[in-house]
Amino acid sequence: MAGTVKVTRNGYNKLVLRKKEFFDQLKKVQGKKGEAAEVGGNVWHDNFAFEELGRQEMMLNKKIADVSLQINSAEIVQHPVNDQLLQIGHIAVFEFDDGEERKYEIAGFGESDLSINPPKVEYLAPVVKKFIGTEINTSFKVEIGGKIRGITLIEILRKEA
Repeated sequence: MAGTVKVTRNGYNKLVLRKKEFFDQLKKVQGKKGEAAEVGGNVWHDNFAFEELGRQEMMLNKKIADVSLQINSAEIVQHPVNDQLLQIGHIAVFEFDDGEERKYEIAGFGESDLSINPPKVEYLAPVVKKFIGTEINTSFKVEIGGKIRGITLIEILRKEA
């Protein structure tokens, strides 16, 4: 991961919590690994449980390293102060080339939630990325799901408190 990632304060707190959860999982795996070595005999040779726990330990160490990098490269963004340019925290209203209108709340890195209305979409998502920092009536051709779509930013709204 090169450069910084933009997150809200809430998103930053989620990253820190995720790192703690990975550390907690790692402690459990390491505890089980010692038990598997004793019970499985011969410490490591032909001991599937021990080998599997070793793989889990490596995966968790990788996840901890990845989330640590995200935390270290995080730039915490505040609520938008300029409603003329699209930013994280705004609700964007887009018009697609077929006339359909869609609203998305612009979210920080790792903060997407498509189950709410309007859906939260990460600022790096293809449908949003080109529009960050642009004003109303800006249009782009964007590849979504393997298709090129014409999209126009038609409105920038503040999220209701």
